[in-house]
Amino acid sequence: MGSDEIGASLGLSENKVSVSVKSRWLSAYDHFLGRKVEKKGLETEREVTTHRVVNTALNDVIAKAAAVAGDTINRELSENPEAARRMLSGLARAVRGVDNLESVLNYGLEDLSHRQIQNNAEMDVTLNADFLERFESYAERASTEEARLKWGSILSSEIRNPGTFSNRAMRVLDEIDKSDAELFQQFCAHRLGDNVPHLLTALTSHEQVRLERADLLISSELSYYQTFREEKLQGKKIWFANFGDFGLSIPFDIDLPFTKRRFDDSPHFLDHEGAPNFRIYWLSPVGRAVASLIDVDELTTAERFRSLIAAQVGSEEVHLLRRNSAGNVFVL
Repeated sequence: MGSDEIGASLGLSENKVSVSVKSRWLSAYDHFLGRKVEKKGLETEREVTTHRVVNTALNDVIAKAAAVAGDTINRELSENPEAARRMLSGLARAVRGVDNLESVLNYGLEDLSHRQIQNNAEMDVTLNADFLERFESYAERASTEEARLKWGSILSSEIRNPGTFSNRAMRVLDEIDKSDAELFQQFCAHRLGDNVPHLLTALTSHEQVRLERADLLISSELSYYQTFREEKLQGKKIWFANFGDFGLSIPFDIDLPFTKRRFDDSPHFLDHEGAPNFRIYWLSPVGRAVASLIDVDELTTAERFRSLIAAQVGSEEVHLLRRNSAGNVFVL
């Protein structure tokens, strides 16, 4: 491969990545860099070879402009060094922007190749044009490896689940303070679905305000609760609550340690019209998008939560349930 070429291989088998996911990746590559793409056998693997043409294109533009303008443009540039400097600076920025974008795309491809991806055949095969335009402006400014890795992960996540990242979410990711980002990452280690139970972790009031101001948590002006509902499990009445892909069951006839202290950090259950509930931190829409970039072990978190609830109610009949493969029923 020559110095003006760059290759990226999408060697992903069909049983891991759906055709629609591959199509979304190709649409992003084509939109950003206008590559010449070779496609081979979607039924097995697709090898995507991209040829870098930006430097050649820029040189062609410069040569054509010089040929048309002739002596006039040469005279103006020689008489106005500042104009020449601005032109060269603009060209240098354009080249750096393309280099940054290419690095982001390569990181995105690497991230995508290591993910277990669901086949969302009903989703669009191309990415939203508005997302692509806004994303490009951020990716072109990603001059550090850390920034390139971040925006590559964002692209990978959007390809897997289109519509995850709004303009607002991307702006937050671009502007977020490093210390707030680290705090949110630590906080998300306790996430179950779209919320974090107070029983698993407790933010200080200052930390909570920081995450709210960063638009990652719903405002604490209102307290949020997860309420159990009456269900049946194997023919027996239970209290049930679900958290994303997990659920929790408590024997219906057990005496629960209710408390009426609704506005403190008491770990005990609250009584909501006879049903148990407890306080949670609720992620904002932006927070949910950002959380999708953070790898967490939700199974371990769910098991820890079950153990804490079992200890609180004094019963080992508290069970952890998981959503079935169809996604519509919770099973032991």
